[in-house]
Amino acid sequence: MAAGLAQINADTLAKSIKLKLPGFRISGQDLRTPNRDTVVSYYTTLMEEFGVDFGASANIHDMNHVIQLYSVVSYVLSNLGIKSFNIDDIMNPDAKRTLKWCVVLDNFHNFADEQAREVRGMQERRSARLAAFRQLARAKDELLERENQRAVRREVRAEQGRQLQAHMEELQATKAATVGKLQQLRDSAKIIEEKLAPARERVDELTANVAQVGAELARLEARVVPESPGELRGQEAALEAARAAQEGELRAQGEGLQQKEQRTRALAAELARLQEAGLSLERAWALLCEERKAAADLQRVREEAGSVEAACKLSRKQLREASKERTKLQRQHDKAKVNVEEKTRAFEEDLAKLKQEFSDLQKSLEQNDTELAKVSDETIAVESKKEGEVEAIKAEDKALKDAYEKYQLMVKSYAEAVLKGLKIFSDAA
Repeated sequence: MAAGLAQINADTLAKSIKLKLPGFRISGQDLRTPNRDTVVSYYTTLMEEFGVDFGASANIHDMNHVIQLYSVVSYVLSNLGIKSFNIDDIMNPDAKRTLKWCVVLDNFHNFADEQAREVRGMQERRSARLAAFRQLARAKDELLERENQRAVRREVRAEQGRQLQAHMEELQATKAATVGKLQQLRDSAKIIEEKLAPARERVDELTANVAQVGAELARLEARVVPESPGELRGQEAALEAARAAQEGELRAQGEGLQQKEQRTRALAAELARLQEAGLSLERAWALLCEERKAAADLQRVREEAGSVEAACKLSRKQLREASKERTKLQRQHDKAKVNVEEKTRAFEEDLAKLKQEFSDLQKSLEQNDTELAKVSDETIAVESKKEGEVEAIKAEDKALKDAYEKYQLMVKSYAEAVLKGLKIFSDAA
């Protein structure tokens, strides 16, 4: 009966071992008639499954590896409450003792796998919750970053609004200064017009005087005799010579009465002629005096005409300069007017653009306020969810800790049960 129990236990145990260690080859016969290589191979594979790293000494024929393997297996079994495992169970394994150690280790393997699955599940849930927590933290950071960016954009747009307002005020001041300058140019043009009016009147007066002097000059020139003063002086000299000759003749004829009587008629005729010549000479002298006076008047008129002409030239020069100044001022006025109109149009366009930008800025600020309120709500929701996740993680940690403590209690209980089972198994054998 004991042989049958051993047969069943060995075969079942071999299947259980191969189920948990798929790459390991073992049979019931290997457990019923164990040898050193089988035992070392199984213990090495099992301890490696439990996470033991033997390194370069993992050679079943190496005595150092056997000693290290004994220490590890002994430590595991001693924590399960078994103190009777010794080096002979590896070097010279006994069938009953080997089957007993393999049953204990395989049951512990089953228990460890079950607990490992539970712990892994709890760790996976904890990792998932930690990932969700980190995701919520990232979402919170992103929301805070978005909120900061919106605050920065709001401040930037507020600064742009202040700059636009300052620019509008500057354009208003420029427009006022330009309008004032245009009014000043208009006043200057009006003053120049007022100054040019007397000059125009003086030019008109001088032009009338020139015409009057020209008419007077023509009248005086018409009064001058056609003979020149040289010809008149020649005639006068000839008349004087003729008169002297006649007087000589009269003196010569006066010596004798006869001659006088004879010559009375001739002298009377000659006297009449001389008297007529004397009248012509007086008339010529009077004409000469009148000519000299007319020449002096003509010279005076010419001098006055020259003065008037000089005054006219000066007035014309002043008029031309005034006209040039007026033209220059008119051009400046037109240019200033065009500049003012262009600046006014540009100012109106800029003003309309600034108003539109200001309106867009206000809309954007309102939209930012709405988005900021939304972000605040989302932040509050994230905080609430984050707090819930933190509580859940704390609960998972507590559950994991409780499970570990429960695991330790179960290991202890299991060890006691194994010891009790081994005793029953030994008695039955």
